[in-house]
Order: sequence, then C-alpha cells, then structure tokens
Amino acid sequence: MKRLLKRIGIALLLLLVAFNVLALPWEPNIFTTLGEAANMHYRGNNQVEQYMDASRNAKTGVRNSQGVAFYGVAVPEGNTVGQPVSLDYNAGRDDGNRLHVKIGAAAPVNSGLYDWEIVPLAYYADSPYTGAVTFLGDPPDTEDTKLTDIAEAAAGEGKNAFWIKYHPDLGNTLVGYNLCLVDAMLVVRGEEPINAKVRDFAMGDAYPRIQGYNDSGYAIDESAKTMAAEFEQKLWARYFTWDTIPTYMDDGTPTIMLVAHRDAWDTYIYSDDGMPITYRLNGNKIEFTGYPVYQHMKARSCTWNLTLTEGKSIPVELPLDLDLTMVGLDMYPTLGNDMAKRWLITGNSIENCNFMRVNYEAVSELVDFMRMRESYEAMKAVNPVVFNAAERACHWTAFFRAVKKDHENAWVSFLDMLKIQYPKGSEDPAIRLNTPRLWVAD
Repeated sequence: MKRLLKRIGIALLLLLVAFNVLALPWEPNIFTTLGEAANMHYRGNNQVEQYMDASRNAKTGVRNSQGVAFYGVAVPEGNTVGQPVSLDYNAGRDDGNRLHVKIGAAAPVNSGLYDWEIVPLAYYADSPYTGAVTFLGDPPDTEDTKLTDIAEAAAGEGKNAFWIKYHPDLGNTLVGYNLCLVDAMLVVRGEEPINAKVRDFAMGDAYPRIQGYNDSGYAIDESAKTMAAEFEQKLWARYFTWDTIPTYMDDGTPTIMLVAHRDAWDTYIYSDDGMPITYRLNGNKIEFTGYPVYQHMKARSCTWNLTLTEGKSIPVELPLDLDLTMVGLDMYPTLGNDMAKRWLITGNSIENCNFMRVNYEAVSELVDFMRMRESYEAMKAVNPVVFNAAERACHWTAFFRAVKKDHENAWVSFLDMLKIQYPKGSEDPAIRLNTPRLWVAD
C-alpha cells in the first residue's frame, strides 16, 4: 500500500511539473506570497496608486523623476524606412501568436508578445504619460492601516519603507510588477551593489512558469554568472569613495584604516532617455536597437517656492544644505529682510516657503558605464527574467508609440481590435496580477 501511495505521489508531482507553465491567472497568487517574503506588501482592496509622468529639468537635461520611465518613440531603420505599418490582433489565435505586424510588402511577422504584455503596453503607449513606476509615492489614506503600521514598524527598526505608484495602465499587471522589481534592484544599504531580496526574483523552481516570462531560455550558465559577478564588482567600485584614516594597531604599530562612503549618487532612473530605439525587419521578426539602462543622479540643489509680502510667488534655487526651518520657516514661516536680500536681492519679506523639488545632475561616469553594451549584457545576466521583460517593455512601448505617431489609422484599428477582448481598465484575470503597494528595504 505504501509503495502504491508513493507511486501516486510521484505521478502527481510529475503532473504538477508538466503543468507548471501557466498563462495568467493562477490560484493562489504565488507571486504575492513570494513577494511578501521579500518584504513587498499589498493593498487589501487592490487599489492602484497612479503615477502619471516624469519631467525633465530644463537646466541640466536630467529627468527629475525617479523610478522607471520609457520616453522613446522608435525610429524605422534600413528596410523599414518609409514603409507602412499595420497591427493585426486576433484573440482567436494562441496566446503568444495573437499580435502580427506587417511592414511594407513583407509578410506579416509574429510579435511573440503575450496578452499580459500587449494589453498594458498598448494602453500605456497610447497615454500621454511616460512615468511607469516610482518608489516615491505617498502613503495611502488612513483607512489602509495595515500598510501604514508595517511602514511605521519598519521606520522604527531603521529600515526604508517605499510607497509604490504605477502608471494607471501598468498597475496590477505583470509588466508593472516586473518594472517594480527593476526599480528595487539597486536599492541597497551597506556595501552591496544589488539588492539581495529581489536579485533572484522570478528565477528558480519556487516561481510558477509564466508563458513568455520565465518559462524557457533563462537558465544562467557559469559564464553568465561570472560576467554578472564581475559587473557587480565594477559597479561597486564606482559606487564608493574611500577615506584613509591614520590609526594604530593594538600593539601601537601605525596603520591606515580605509572607510568607504557611498556618495557617488543619490538616486537613479531606469529609462531609455538618451538611448534611441530603432526597428527593422530581420527575417521573420522585428529587431530593435537601443535599450534601457540605470541612469544615476546626484542631488545638486533644492528649489523652494517663496511667497513675498506683496503676494508674488517665485521659485528660488538654493543650496542643498540650507535648512530653511532653522531660520524660522516652519509652520508659519517668516524670513527677515536680511535673508531675503541675501538670497533674492529684494527688500521684500518672505511670508511663506514651500519645498518644490530636488534638482539632480547626471553622474556622467556611472551613466557612461551603464550605457556600455558590455555593462548592459552583464546587468541582464544578474536576472535575465526581469531584465529581458523590461527590455521588451521598452522596445514595444517605443514601437507602439511610433505606430500611433506615424500610422494613426493602423493604430486606431489595432486599439479597436484590442478593446473587443480587453476594454481599457479590464479586470480580466488573464492579464491582472496584484502589484505591491509598499516595499520595505533592509
């Protein structure tokens, strides 16, 4: 009897393995369970906090917004220049073979995208907003006490709690979840360049195999592991500067102590800014050039909105270390004429002062390093699932925007076909996945 039960158990295990490649949805939501193990937390009502845009700083050309944002509009190259483009979405075909692209007189090619990618990316590309995900969201309303309690407890332990916001068409989708992981990947404390809690997310047997995401082709061989490790060492070396402090050993022998400071950057954005996306036909597929990368930034100054006694409000850029609360600008701030003359060259008193933004400048050494093709391929080797999906999101968003811009009738026709199966805002479980609202980083 025991032998029979054992055989039945083995058969059931093999059956589970055979059906472990899933199309969304699955039950239970294993990503949610494993995400909570990585300190990602979810709203009970599944409400998405919307993140709408990312703007550029006029002085430095640097995007002020942090997180993930795709700005590009793909440009045709080679055999696609000047050719008409049409998109054919057919829900009657198998998932992964539903969106075909026809360029010029060439035969239609399969995009290879699955519905979990097509739907959110098409609506995202159709919107006027470029921001995808940010960890600089606001806390929820007072009704969501569970997440607020978690955040307060984390702060009490000296941990960072990040409130996550999504573009309205990317929240509660696998695309949005994946870009959340991209944003979290470099949020570290101490001396590690990659966050240990998310670096292996979606990899390994603990995660369900999702078609087109992590179902095939993502085994990391030893050479890729070596490449990723070498990349992390190079990135680590660029993150830190070192102070040499003379000191003495226990026996009185003079020595030098090295103290590391991670002061090379303050924040980053993962985007295709400055990395043009092009497309061309290569056999039976569309081939893209250009790719998204992490672009590190250093805080340069702060902008405050100052209201003068005469009622005029003006933005003023001030040094980062000027703490206006220390000169009386607290709940009902008043700044005397001396400070006003010093900063504004004006005789007016300042009746109110509101913080507007931190201004950043690109860390050119880090940006140039991350843009190198060698660095980009090594970064993907850290987690091929997450970064390959992010690359596809970038490429196809740019391509969809190009179709919308240059082939308006084809774009409208495509959206009409898509809306039949998935109206905008659809809660169809085939494309929905609960995305985290709060992340606690150790």
